[in-house]
Amino acid sequence: PKCRPVHCKKLANIINGVVLHNGTYKGASSTYKCNRGYELIGTEVRKCRRNRSWTRSPPSCKPIVCNKPHDIAHGEVDYNPNNLRYGSKVKFYCHIGYELTGLNERQCGENGNWEGEEPECVLIRCPPPKIPLHGEQDIHELTVGGTVSYNCNHGFRLEGTRILTCLNNKTWSGRVPTCIKVACQLPRNITSGFVSFSDMEYQANVEYSCHEGYVLSGYRARSCLYSGQWSGEEPRCVPSRCKPLGKLCGINYIVFLINPIPEHANV
Repeated sequence: PKCRPVHCKKLANIINGVVLHNGTYKGASSTYKCNRGYELIGTEVRKCRRNRSWTRSPPSCKPIVCNKPHDIAHGEVDYNPNNLRYGSKVKFYCHIGYELTGLNERQCGENGNWEGEEPECVLIRCPPPKIPLHGEQDIHELTVGGTVSYNCNHGFRLEGTRILTCLNNKTWSGRVPTCIKVACQLPRNITSGFVSFSDMEYQANVEYSCHEGYVLSGYRARSCLYSGQWSGEEPRCVPSRCKPLGKLCGINYIVFLINPIPEHANV
C-alpha cells in the first residue's frame, strides 16, 4: 500500500460572497467573506478533516438592512421603505420657520446603522437689524414671521418701510429705513413784498416784509412745523393809507382829490 496526502474537495463560492482557501489538505482552513453590503450568517471558517470533508455547513450572505428611520422634531424624513439596504440614503427636511443643523442626509452603513448623527430642526432667526441714525426700533420677534418697527426722533421723518418682516431665508423683507430731518418747501415772495430766511428745516423761521408804500396784513413770521408745513397763513401786503384829518378849532377839513389841469384847458 501507499500513503497519499488527504485532500478535501475545493469549496465553491457562496452567493454574494467568496471563499478564501489556504489549501485543501488535512487541517487546512477556508474562510468565507461576503460582498460589500452583505453580512455573514453562519460559520466563517471551515477546516478539512481526515475523512476529506469540511467541518460544519457553508454560511450564507444576507443583505445588510438598517432600521426604519423616524421623523425628527419640527421636521420630516424622506426615504424609500422598500429599500433600506446598505448604501441607501434618507433625507431630512424641516417645517416652515425651522432650519436644519447637521447633515441633511444619512446613509445605511456596513454595521446596519445609519451613518453620522441625526440632524435637528431649530427655529430660523434673522439677525437683529441696525438702528437708523436719529431713530429707534421696536423688535417684536426675530423668528420667521416676526417683525421690527421703526420710528424717528422728533423733527425727523421716516423714509422707507416702517415695518420689516423676518423671512424664511434669514433675511428681512426690506432695507432698514432712514430718518431725514423734516424740511418745509421753499417759501415764495408775496405780492408787493418779499420773504427772508436762512434755513428751511424743522423749527426754522421765515420773515415777511413789504415794499415801500405797503404794510403787512397778517403775521410777520412763520415757522417750519413737524408736518413739513409752514405755520399759519401767508401774510399779504396792502397799500398804506394816511389817517383821516381831524377837526381843528371847530373847522372841518374837506380833502379833495385834485386832478392836474391840462395845459390846453380854458380856465
